[in-house]
Amino acid sequence: MTTNNNKRSFMDALLSSVKGKTNSKGYFDSFSKNIFGEMSNEFEEMFTAGDGRELYGKACAVHSSSMLSFNMFSWISEKPFKYEDVEYNRVFFEVHLPTLIKTTPANMDVVLMGKNLTSGEKTVLFIESKFTEYFKNDSDQMKKMSAAYDDPEKYFTNKGAKWAKLIKEYRKKPSSSSNGYYDGIKQEICHIIGISNLRNPKGHKEFESYKSKYLCSQPEIIGNEKFIFKNILFKVGSKYSEEYKRYSEYEQIYNKLHEDLSELRENIDMAITSYSDLWPIIRDQMSPDRKVFLEDKYMQFAE
Repeated sequence: MTTNNNKRSFMDALLSSVKGKTNSKGYFDSFSKNIFGEMSNEFEEMFTAGDGRELYGKACAVHSSSMLSFNMFSWISEKPFKYEDVEYNRVFFEVHLPTLIKTTPANMDVVLMGKNLTSGEKTVLFIESKFTEYFKNDSDQMKKMSAAYDDPEKYFTNKGAKWAKLIKEYRKKPSSSSNGYYDGIKQEICHIIGISNLRNPKGHKEFESYKSKYLCSQPEIIGNEKFIFKNILFKVGSKYSEEYKRYSEYEQIYNKLHEDLSELRENIDMAITSYSDLWPIIRDQMSPDRKVFLEDKYMQFAE
């Protein structure tokens, strides 16, 4: 268990929990030591397709957000998960989504496929997972977002001019004195563009082309499903005061983005939440062994 010393950082506590199992920076010598059970070949192909060596670098870190989401959701293809009146029965990781014409796609951490239990409507839940990334005020990626996003003709949608205007405005928002993880906001913008493109015939055609380009299992998305996009952050306990306050800071700038995207989201539900909010819902639907693993590895540090 962690100490009650308010001056102790979350990372100190997290690293202490794996002392002797990782190097001094919290990296295991294999991602396999950072997950519950074993990773199937199907899932391993998802992580290695296209962008390469995620499993042999970042995924080895005890603070890896991709392995946090893998450990939390990878069981869903074997046993359905009921969440907000939807039963999800398929899970995919590192799903490629089209952003601009002739550019590299964005990667969505998790995609869950299911059906609404009341209406029967097919539903796709897109999840961006954040562990410790948002603790910092990093903003270089937002400030330096590619100039290609300024060209309306580069977009699959006819709303390219509006997107270009919004992105120009958001490049200016971060400053050296401002609080907030604007690099995360840049990621949100790319992801919502990617999800929106699935409703566009040209964008959807690009998405379909990835099936031959990236040789791994990919979700069958038509474009007329209910789309939900959630940013799920790991919210640490209040005793880690410095990191704890970062959640509300990021939530504030995220909610402003949500407001600014009201005309561009293409009927996509968008929300921010935490693993702490999700935990009471998901924990009793997974196996008892996985629940114990997640409590010890992550949730003991959560709010």
